[in-house]
Amino acid sequence: MLGVETPRAWTWSQENKIFACLMTFFLSNMLETHFLSTGAFEITLNDVPIWSKLQSGYKTCRSLETLLRSVGLYCGLMKAWSANS
Repeated sequence: MLGVETPRAWTWSQENKIFACLMTFFLSNMLETHFLSTGAFEITLNDVPIWSKLQSGYKTCRSLETLLRSVGLYCGLMKAWSANS
């Protein structure tokens, strides 16, 4: 279509969908475990830290609700700040 040959990895994944899905799942799980175990896991939104493992001292984020509340609080503060500017 664009004059570029289809990558072999894409062709392989289309021919072996079940294995490709399992491999993607296990690799992403491995990366998640590695990043959480290093102690250097942070979530930022517009360069503002929303959650930091280093600052909180928790091994994992306490709950999804806490994380979403932090994002909502940040978005609310940004709306209030932009309305006052």
